[in-house]
Amino acid sequence: MDFLYYAIKNKVMSLSEAKQFILEVQSKGSILPTIPIENYVCQVEV
Repeated sequence: MDFLYYAIKNKVMSLSEAKQFILEVQSKGSILPTIPIENYVCQVEV
């Protein structure tokens, strides 16, 4: 989720693209945190 947070923050990916990516990853069986990306707070300092 951290990489999505920074991709959105740095305008590499839109919020819509990030949501689509999450749905695609989940559809393939991966488990991601259930917090919406809009509410996600990154704990990693870059």
